[in-house]
Amino acid sequence: MGEEILSRDELDALMDGVKSGDIATEAGAMAPGEVRAHDFARRDRSLQGRLPGLDQILERAARQLRDNYYRMLRRRPEIASDTVRVETFEECLNAIPPTASVHVVRAKPLRGNGFVAIDSALVSTFVDFFFGGAGGARRPGGSRELTQGEQRVVQIALREALSAFTAAWAPVTQLELEIAGHAANLQYATLHASRDLVCTSRLTITFDGNEGELRFVLPYATVEPVRHLLDGSPKAERAEGDERFTASLRDDVLDAEIELSSNLVETRIRIGDFLKLRPGDVIPVDLPELITLGADEIPLFHARVGTAGGNNALRLVEPVRPKGFGARDAGNEAESAHPKSRVSNTRH
Repeated sequence: MGEEILSRDELDALMDGVKSGDIATEAGAMAPGEVRAHDFARRDRSLQGRLPGLDQILERAARQLRDNYYRMLRRRPEIASDTVRVETFEECLNAIPPTASVHVVRAKPLRGNGFVAIDSALVSTFVDFFFGGAGGARRPGGSRELTQGEQRVVQIALREALSAFTAAWAPVTQLELEIAGHAANLQYATLHASRDLVCTSRLTITFDGNEGELRFVLPYATVEPVRHLLDGSPKAERAEGDERFTASLRDDVLDAEIELSSNLVETRIRIGDFLKLRPGDVIPVDLPELITLGADEIPLFHARVGTAGGNNALRLVEPVRPKGFGARDAGNEAESAHPKSRVSNTRH
C-alpha cells in the first residue's frame, strides 16, 4: 500500500467540513448562460499522473553525482534528492534565483531543450574547492558576470552533472545529454511557453556546510515519448496484463459477426431498353461458373452457386489469390456499384 497523504483524523475532519459547508467544494457556481473560457491546447498537470521512474532516476543521479564531484574536488558532498515535480514553465522560472548559473542542454535522441540551473552559492563553492580553498568563500551579493576561470569550473561541474544523469537514465533509455550553451534569457533560449509543463529534478548539494541547489529541467513533451517506461509498473505485471487482454480480445473477435456478400451476375443493356423496362419483363443473363464471396468488399473465396436443403447456397471452391483475382474475376471488380445478394451460413 502506498504512503497515506492524509491521516484518518484529517480525512474525518475534512469530510465534516464539507458536510457542514465550512469547506467550499466548488470554485463558484456559474450563472445561467455564462460561458467560461477553456484552453484546449493547455496540458492539465492533474491529467499527467505520477512518474515514479523519474524519482528513481533522480536518486540514481544523486548517488552517481556524489562520486563524480568527489573525483573533481576531492571532497565528498551530501546530496539529497527531492521528488520530481511536474509544473508549468512559469512556476519553474519563478523558483530559480536570478543569480543562478543557467545552461541549456539537449537530451538526444529526444526532442526539445532542457536546462540545468546551479545556485550562485554552489558555484562559489565549486570555484573555491576547485582552486584549493577551505570552503569559506562566499559569492558577493547581486548578479555579476563570471570570470573565465569561474566559467571553466562551472562547465566542468556541469559536465559531471550531465554524466551522472546520463548514467541514471541508462537503465530506462539511452540519452546523450550535451550542453547547448549558456542561457542569458532562459525563455528565449528554450522556446517554452509559460504554460508548458516541465519536469523539475532538484538536488540539494552540501559541501562542509555550504549548501546550494542544482535543478535539472526537461520539458514534459520531451519525456512523454518514454512515459510508458517511467510509470513504475513492473514489467512482469505488464506482460501478464497484456496476455489477458490479448486472450480477451481474441475471444471477442471470434464471436463477432461479419456480413458476407457476392456479386451474383452482371449484364449490359442499352439505356433506351432500360427506360422501357416494366415489372414482369425478363432480362436474360448467363450465370458465371464461379462467383467471388467477400466481406466488406474484400474478396475471400471463389464459390459455385447451387442449392442445399431446399435453400440457395454457395459451395466454397478455393480461397482468392490476390495476384490472380483481377484477371480471373474482372467482372466482379465493380460489385459495389451493383445489387448484392446477402449470404448467411448456407442461405443465399
